[in-house]
Amino acid sequence: MPIQEKQLIVLSLITVFLTVLVLSTEAGLEPQESVPRYYAPRADANILPASPEKRISPTKKNTNPAEVTTNPSVSIVYNPPITTVVNPSTTSIVNSPAITIVNPSVAEATNFPSATIATPPTITGLGRHFIDPDFGTQMIQVTNQNDGTRCVNAYSYWPSFNLDSTKIFIACDENPILYHFDPVNFSITKKEPLFRNPPPSVNLNWQDALWSDKSPNILFARLGISIWSYNTDDATYLPLKDFSKELPGSYITQLSKSVDDNRFAFTIKDPKDGYNTVGYAVWDRREDKIIYNARTSDVDEVQLDKSGQYLTVKTTKQAEGDIRMKIVELSTSKVTSLTSGAPDFAVGHSDNGRGTILGYDNWNNTFVLTSLADASNKKVILNMKKDWQASHVSLLGNDEGWALISFYAGILGPNPIYKDQIILAATDGSGRTKSLASHNTTYREYWDSPRASLSRDGKFALFTSNWGDPKRRDVYIIRIP
Repeated sequence: MPIQEKQLIVLSLITVFLTVLVLSTEAGLEPQESVPRYYAPRADANILPASPEKRISPTKKNTNPAEVTTNPSVSIVYNPPITTVVNPSTTSIVNSPAITIVNPSVAEATNFPSATIATPPTITGLGRHFIDPDFGTQMIQVTNQNDGTRCVNAYSYWPSFNLDSTKIFIACDENPILYHFDPVNFSITKKEPLFRNPPPSVNLNWQDALWSDKSPNILFARLGISIWSYNTDDATYLPLKDFSKELPGSYITQLSKSVDDNRFAFTIKDPKDGYNTVGYAVWDRREDKIIYNARTSDVDEVQLDKSGQYLTVKTTKQAEGDIRMKIVELSTSKVTSLTSGAPDFAVGHSDNGRGTILGYDNWNNTFVLTSLADASNKKVILNMKKDWQASHVSLLGNDEGWALISFYAGILGPNPIYKDQIILAATDGSGRTKSLASHNTTYREYWDSPRASLSRDGKFALFTSNWGDPKRRDVYIIRIP
């Protein structure tokens, strides 16, 4: 082996070690306080677990940022072979050829741009409009120095936009803010505290608060061991459920819900034991009953699918062969366990659709759509090839034909793709992508990541960026063409 190639391999290994060390900051414990404001991100950074040789090379600019369509070219590596694929917009299964299933891989193109760093000017109004210099999309810088220095959205699968995209919420310096948004004219019309005039001792948590899928004004949020309903129009607070009898002495966190606002899932923590996780549960609002309750410390996060029929459970284990994910069919309590690595290649960062989960397989460096009814039925929607990047996925749109993916940090191949970009990826297996914007964030720790979140109507995306400034973070909105 030539000396230069040996040096490149050593450099790659060192870079991998440093990257994993940086991304391990995402695995901290929840802040130890009586009512934690920020709990720890998920433990899985989903990058660089078992990749082939990786090399870093310069990025190249895109002179024609049009939609990219890629051709199937690589045989799928999953075992056993896949003979069916999932229809991304429904829970039905569609037959495909029973022979070799091909994997749509991204083209070996050299026209994918890197971020164009251009620090936004100081602003004083309700949002600064500008055009993304790489892709020509319309954008709004939502926050500025008047709001604080640490302005962030919550996470890619927690909705920032309400049902009809007329309201959004974020937080600046841990103070939650509600913005009134005009989706037609793409403008911010008003801002106010998210939780106005709360009753005594009611301090709702903003981070995993969930917009109703039935009313554009209702927000569901948690407090201690209870779930509340909050009307953002008239500042009405209504306790929805107190779990003191069912889960005495506990604390709930990481809310998710079904789109009919009926079922809620959450992890359970013990305040007397440093808020360590002790289990997870699913509550049926209509029946006023906990329909599933598991007591275990081996859980990183849980999430309901949109239908409320399935619960995905990520464990804390990520070594090859470990049980990384469980799928619970709530009608029967049947549990399907999937391994990290072969043979199941359970996904890491992900989001749930209706009867599906779309996530990143960090063993094969691919994004995969999997049926929750039959986890062997899956298809690759995007192959990242030699570019190993951290990412977050949002499948919040009512039209699940497109998934929002935000890339940040990583080890890049000779022709890097989607570096520091926010993109849409088609979920039909065609390999189509649409690059929306360069997020311009310089990754130092978890809250620098963009964590882009899609609106329900699929017309807007919201993300966090420090825009290269180590002293602050701001929130931005993309208008999706």
